[in-house]
Amino acid sequence: MDYVKSIRAKLGHQKIILNCAGVVIEKDGRILFQRRSDNNRWGLIGGLLEINETYEEAAIREAKEETGLDVRLTAFLGIFHNHNMVWSNGDMAHTLGAYYVAEIADGMPRIDAESLELRFCKKDEIPDLFAEDHRAAVRAYLDGVRLPLLNENNRRGQLDVTLFSKTYAVRRLTDADVPAIVALCKENPLFYQYCPPFVTEESIRKDMAALPPKKTHADKFYLGYFDGDRLIAVLDYIRAFPNEQTASLGFFMVERSLQGQGVGTAIIDELCDALKNLGVSSVRLGWVKGNPQSEHFWHKNRFKETGATYETGGYTVIVAQRELSTSNEGGNE
Repeated sequence: MDYVKSIRAKLGHQKIILNCAGVVIEKDGRILFQRRSDNNRWGLIGGLLEINETYEEAAIREAKEETGLDVRLTAFLGIFHNHNMVWSNGDMAHTLGAYYVAEIADGMPRIDAESLELRFCKKDEIPDLFAEDHRAAVRAYLDGVRLPLLNENNRRGQLDVTLFSKTYAVRRLTDADVPAIVALCKENPLFYQYCPPFVTEESIRKDMAALPPKKTHADKFYLGYFDGDRLIAVLDYIRAFPNEQTASLGFFMVERSLQGQGVGTAIIDELCDALKNLGVSSVRLGWVKGNPQSEHFWHKNRFKETGATYETGGYTVIVAQRELSTSNEGGNE
């Protein structure tokens, strides 16, 4: 993770505080454990939070990355500490981990580069676990601790972005997704002819962090649409901008092989339906003046010019909006 690397560049191996999330994935009375590739020892599934992630989002992401499983969080176990975490390279930390109980929603277990083995274990088969917080979480689980979920999305005023599509899995994108985002964007050179510079990992990270005036990261959702493990679309969603009743889209791109098949339109229609159900009255966005592909797509999807424009990066952006009232959402134009 870049932010940890930047800290280590300044502090070396000194002990720092890090936040992490983990999951007790249960199936048929057994718990899933991971034998880690960095220390050859057993532990639960979990890892460090990415920038702008909640604990719940991190737990779900780590389960997917480390096991290939889509999981559904069912209970909160608690916050557990590892006061003396030491990595194989000598880095030291005091970690605070939020741990959850999860059930498998979809997928089959598979190992990644961080794992040597995955194994479901009964209560009397649990291996010796390498970390203080992992042991504490398992004890809480076996003692029957089942606390209500933190519901961080609701507490932070965030959205359940999984509601944005009934067709694809939707989640917040993180730094680990940047290479896949760049690969998708590189297939669309026409966009960057009108909206330079051409995509790089650095430009994607800047886009993921960019905010409109007076908005915070709690209002920004840089989202990926997935068909299984395959990233098929990227959407930058800003809540309540420029006003409380309006949502804004900062960026939208579909995998090139799926363009012209109605996939982008279906994603936008599902998004607008979901937002309307959440009480949003309109969706606003902009396209670069003179880009025929963008203008055609957004006109087809019932976005109309507001008459406003603005200058940025040496080009003109045309502002358009789609109304989500019942009368205006009755059919395609």
